[in-house]
Amino acid sequence: MKDRFGVARCCCENFCEDCCNGNAPSEWDMDIQFDNQHCSSCEDDLSGVFNLSRVSNQICRWEFQRFAPTWSTPCDTTYSGYDSTVTYQFARLDVRCISETTYRITAFLQLVARYSTGTEVIGGVTRQTRNMIRRLNATYITDVPFDEFTCDEVVDFEVDFSIGYMYANFEYLYFPFPGSDYSYWQAAITATTVGTFFPIFTDRPTTPKTFTLLASDAPSGLSWTDRPICDPPLKIKITGVP
Repeated sequence: MKDRFGVARCCCENFCEDCCNGNAPSEWDMDIQFDNQHCSSCEDDLSGVFNLSRVSNQICRWEFQRFAPTWSTPCDTTYSGYDSTVTYQFARLDVRCISETTYRITAFLQLVARYSTGTEVIGGVTRQTRNMIRRLNATYITDVPFDEFTCDEVVDFEVDFSIGYMYANFEYLYFPFPGSDYSYWQAAITATTVGTFFPIFTDRPTTPKTFTLLASDAPSGLSWTDRPICDPPLKIKITGVP
């Protein structure tokens, strides 16, 4: 067994030791199957089997990411905004001891989509918008007895959806000045009606979600209903790659 009192382990004087009781794979394959929602590319371009590499400066963590400008994929080619794209995709996996007999497997997914200019229905009125950035986060958690889970021998193990949230920030045309080239654009971020950021969902379906917009200088109180970039799967599958 590994150094029982070493800093690279989370449980002392028991049988569960980080990382993976000495059976940590160098990589994991993670099978993620999104469903289309705001973006029409979820099922084709954003789903599949992704290879997560071990992070050298973390105890027991593996990650995958791809991002602009070297990678992007169209979000919705029919959307009213120009350059509507998914520009960031991230996946992380952690395997940690939570007791002397139990691992907690935690996966985290993130998508980011954006457009330059478009329109949104805000406060019941269709308004011009720009510099839109949408985000979707989803967390998956499953606990398993460590003696039934040998990391580098695991094949298609299912990790269950736990919780997620979505949020956005953008600018919308608050009012133009007739006869003038000047218009007032209001910067806004999303919040729930009770003032807590990030409308949270604990199960699917995740749509729609209604936000109250907070302005950069003063709350506007306008509502905005949005769909997540993609519907996250209820389960993901992981396979250890020795």
